[in-house]
Amino acid sequence: MSNKQYGISYERKEKAYLMEKGYTANRNRGSFGGWDIVSCNKEHFLLTNVKSTKQKYHSYVKELEYAKTFENAPKGTMKRFVLYKQGKRIVLYEGVI
Repeated sequence: MSNKQYGISYERKEKAYLMEKGYTANRNRGSFGGWDIVSCNKEHFLLTNVKSTKQKYHSYVKELEYAKTFENAPKGTMKRFVLYKQGKRIVLYEGVI
């Protein structure tokens, strides 16, 4: 499995997780932008960036900073940065615009 396929599998897993929680979720195919999944429920929009790694050491400093400083969305929009490390889901950041 290539690195891209590995990452896509976790984007799909996160999308299924969000749908299970009541969101309508859309994965941005081939996303090279800031958000891999855009979803909503009756209360708010949620922008999610998903990263995955098999390695013990990882650095997503630029991507995490982008998520933290992003403000170009309606007030009340949530933003989330999720890492799947060796299959375990870890939320590294969650904020509200």
